[in-house]
Amino acid sequence: LLVDPGLLQRMRAAVSGDFSGIDDLIRAAGDSARRASALQPPSECAEYHRQAVTLLEDSKTMITTIRDGLKRNDTDALTAIATSAQALKSRAESLARIEQSIRARFGL
Repeated sequence: LLVDPGLLQRMRAAVSGDFSGIDDLIRAAGDSARRASALQPPSECAEYHRQAVTLLEDSKTMITTIRDGLKRNDTDALTAIATSAQALKSRAESLARIEQSIRARFGL
């Protein structure tokens, strides 16, 4: 998941009508997903890589949904994000466990 220390500030700006900070996050998430997709991991890491790329892509989708919900003042869409955010958090935690397992396996 993307973690940005200025997220609260960007959200406040978006609520006030300035979506540029959120648009920057969306671009950064897309760039991260594209860069990760371009990597060719060793076969032992292929599943981890696939899940990481998917998580990055889904993070971008979630941020885009938040922005669009804010633009439309759609409280239902914004409320539904909580479920998506929790699912992304669970997947990120699972991915961290897989990473630890890979590191342990190869003594990293």
